[in-house]
Formats: sequence, C-alpha cells, structure tokens
Amino acid sequence: MTVEAEFDVVIVGSGAGGMTAALAAHNRGLSCVVIEAQDTYGGTTAVSGGIVWVPANHIIKREGSSDTPDLGRTYVDALIGDQVSPERRESFLEDGRRMLFELEQASHWFRFHWAKGYPDYYPELPGGLKEGRAIAPELLDAEELGGDLAAMTPSIATMGLKGLTITPADFHDLNMATRTWSGKRAIFRVLYRTVQGKFSKPKLTAGRALVGRLRLALRDAGIPLYLSTRVVELTTSDEGGEKRVSGVKVQRNGVESTIVARRAVIIAAGGFGRSQQLRDEYHPSPSQAEWTMTPEGQDGDGIAAGLGVGAAVELMDKIWGQPSTLVPADGTGQLRVQFLHIDRANPSTLVVNGEGKRYYNESAPYTEFANAMYVEHAKEIAPAIPSWMIFDHRGKRRYMLLRTFPMSKFPKSWTSGGYVKVAQTVEDLAAQINVPAQQLAETLRRYSSFAKEGVDEDFGKGSSVYGHYYGDPTLKNPNLAPIDQAPFYAVAVYPGDVGTKGGLKIDERSRVLSTEGKPIAGLYAGGNSSGSVMGDTYPGAGSSIGAAMVNSYSAVLDIVAGGDRVEQDTGREA
Repeated sequence: MTVEAEFDVVIVGSGAGGMTAALAAHNRGLSCVVIEAQDTYGGTTAVSGGIVWVPANHIIKREGSSDTPDLGRTYVDALIGDQVSPERRESFLEDGRRMLFELEQASHWFRFHWAKGYPDYYPELPGGLKEGRAIAPELLDAEELGGDLAAMTPSIATMGLKGLTITPADFHDLNMATRTWSGKRAIFRVLYRTVQGKFSKPKLTAGRALVGRLRLALRDAGIPLYLSTRVVELTTSDEGGEKRVSGVKVQRNGVESTIVARRAVIIAAGGFGRSQQLRDEYHPSPSQAEWTMTPEGQDGDGIAAGLGVGAAVELMDKIWGQPSTLVPADGTGQLRVQFLHIDRANPSTLVVNGEGKRYYNESAPYTEFANAMYVEHAKEIAPAIPSWMIFDHRGKRRYMLLRTFPMSKFPKSWTSGGYVKVAQTVEDLAAQINVPAQQLAETLRRYSSFAKEGVDEDFGKGSSVYGHYYGDPTLKNPNLAPIDQAPFYAVAVYPGDVGTKGGLKIDERSRVLSTEGKPIAGLYAGGNSSGSVMGDTYPGAGSSIGAAMVNSYSAVLDIVAGGDRVEQDTGREA
C-alpha cells in the first residue's frame, strides 16, 4: 500500500470538532491533516445554527453573564447525572472554557457573541440560567473565503427563509412580527442585511459562519484539508507488544493509499444519520434516514473504522431529536426536513396522536419531545409517529408557522397536494388526518379553556422560561392561546434529528475504549462519532457542537501527554 503522506495527527472529519482538533494540534507544534469523505467540508456543522454551549466561558462572562464554573457544574450534574461519569463531565467543563479562550487568542477569525436571552433548556434546574450560556458566531463576509466558499457543505433549508440572510436569533423576533415592536424591527433588520448582501458583501450566518471562520483559521495556519478522501480502515502497528493505531487507509480519487499518523488518529466524522441500515439495527422503530437534517455522508464510516480495531460503542439508540415535518421541495418531488421547535411553542398549536389526544408538553425541548413521541408510540394504543400538529386561522395570522410569515398564505402546492391539511370544521380536519372527530374537538376545547386561564393543567405547556422564548409575551401564558377560529390546519410530525448521539465509547481524555474497557493506543474520537458527554439530555442550544469541539480539544491535550496542562491564563477561574 502506497504511503501518501505522514503527519503527527490525522483528523477524520471536517466539521467544527475536526477543525478545532487541527487548530489545537497546530498550536502545539504538531503537524496535522483534516480528511473529509465528501467533496465539501463542514459536515453537519455547516447546516446547523452554529451555536456553541460551554458553561462559564470567557465570551459570555465579558458580556456580563453571571455564570460561574460552579453554577455550570451544578447544572450539568443535575441534568446529566450518572448517565455520564463525573470525570467526563468535569473534562467537558474545564477543557471547554480553555478551548474557547485559546482559539480566540490564536486566530482573529474566531469571533463569537453571547446569545443573551436564549435560555438553557432546563433553566429551572439548579444551576440553570434564564439568560442562557449559548454563544453564536459573528456574521462572516462570504468573500473572505474566496474559492473555499464553493467547497463548503451547502445549506439545507431547515432554518432559513429562502433568499433572506437570517440568523438563529432573528427567528425569535420574526415570530412576533405582528405582536411586538422587536418583531417589527427584526423585519427591517433582516431585509436591510439581505439587500446589503445582494449589492455589496453577502454574509454567512449560523453554521456556515462558524465553519467559514474555522476554515479561514486553518488556511492561515497552513493546515491541509483533503476532500473526497474516504476512510477504508484504520491501520495498526505493533510497538513493544502493544497494538497501536498508526494511520488510516483511505480511498482518494479512486486510489487506495495510507496516511501515516505518527502520534494519533482523531475520528470526528459525525454519526450515522444517513445510514438506514444502522438506524434499523440500533434505533427504536420507526427511524428513517429521511428524517435527519444531517447532510450526505453521515453514514457511520468513522464508527465502523473504530469497530474494526476492537472499539466499544455506546448510546447507539439515541438521537439529538428534533420533531420535524417533511416539506415538499419546490418542483423536485422530494421532501426536505423542517424543524418545528418554534412552531410547537407557538400559543396556537398543539400536537395530537392517532386518537386525537395530546400526550406531551409541546413547548418542551426538542430532544425531550422527540423521545416522548417514541414513548407514546411504543404504548401501541394509538400511533404517535406520525403525530399531527394542529393550529387555526388565528395562529396562522399571528405567528410564523412552517417558516412562512404571519399574515401570509401557504404555497398552493402545500394545500392542494395534501401536505398541509385545511378544513373549515374540526370534523372535516379529523377526517383528513384519520382521528376521532369527537375526541379532537374535545382536545381543542380543553386546550382553549386552559389558554383562557393561562395554565395548561394537563402537560404544563408554558411552565418553563425555555418555552417562553418562542412564545407570545403579550399573552397571560406566552405559549397558550385558544384554537377555535376556522380554517383549521394540520401537518404530520416525525421524530427528526440533528444527528445521531451514539458512537465509539470514549473516556474523559477522548481516548477510544476497547470492548475490554481499555484505551486503544493512538485512537481518539469526538462529536457524533462518539457516545455523547450529554448522555440522553440536551442542556442548551449548541450542546452537540460544543461537545464535539471540546472532545477534539481534549484529545489533542492528551496526545501531547499533558505537557500543555500547566497552569496559565486560559480564561478559567482559579
């Protein structure tokens, strides 16, 4: 087998985790390469909101956050608990703060701001913050990337509104465009930014801004990025009787070769959201690849490479769940995933199962609600996959629904083609979605009565500050309004995801563990290629990207054998 190149560290995957590993390795004088199976870079990060969640980081603290390491630890411990070892939880907290400080110091491209007001997903738990801990990348002039822009993973229309330059924070305000002054101002802000981009410098937002900034930092550092380079298997060597991962066998331009890793291989290649075979093997049923927002290439190759050298896996049945709907793509006949986290929290929406009954708090965090869909479906009393999101004319007129503006009409193809069910009576709507009409009418009546009092007595919709974030602040309960004005609407809801959550089992130093529980020498993993440090939870916006970046950073610290873990000014509190 031809040896194509040699590096100290070979990094598999070009998302935020992989690129963070490369920058951390370069900062320590290690030679490295990032290899990517697809012909574009950025992976799932590029199609995400680009938010990063790390407690008590220096970015939120310099902007006025009251967060502390102890508060962050209290929250993580309260939410995740014994699902993950104390050592892994502590490593995430400590290395996360250090990572963000180091990256900002090392490159002028690395610029974030505090997404103040976006709450932790469980702010009422001990240590939870109502103002949140999420940070978002600053907008990036697209022209800075030059030819590298075309090679970035293209956006999937799950977050944005076609043709508009919009950030995740804009959704919060735009949803209230007919209800609050901040919503009205957001319209002009987004339009101005979009027009400005048409005639001067177009801006990258969300995940593309984060990926673009990391790519520019890699380019400045001279770190090579190999696209269309698929890992076939890991190579090993025998050093003093110990088997060690020594590189990767890859297929590139139709030719197989070996890239030698003198120190280690880091697998940060994402999960297996696009592999129907692996979903069928590990996930509860039903689990469809068409329900994931992850881009092509998320087929578990990195996990398979680890299994080939005896690695253990964990959390393989878990997803970063996101209740979604499948929207007919314009003129293609295909479907695209569209998230419903804003829509579910809207006051004039509720979700029912096949009996026409509600079964969970619609304003709950998305992974929690997706898990609840599976629990309800498994009862085999009434199907919950798909469920149905119901709303009325008042809700359509007041709020953003299915990424359409308030007061606007749905595309005619949506209603004529049956994607959006429309009816003048509840009975007709019930017939269209095949649920008992009397029960659906009772569900709507009871929900509307709760809205008048401002308290959801059944499931607590609107009982958390998190739910209020996308609610209507002009109402007694921001997440409750009557659903009683025809026409009535319904769309099918599926347990979509922003990625799979299980993978190679790692320790607090991101070392991949064997089926015997011992570290596999020379092999590290992170992000969705590994079992998540978040367990089965989702502490706040950006938890998946934050964990991926920290995992990769911790791996590099271990590769240099702790030599850089001396006390220094890293933005951490003593």
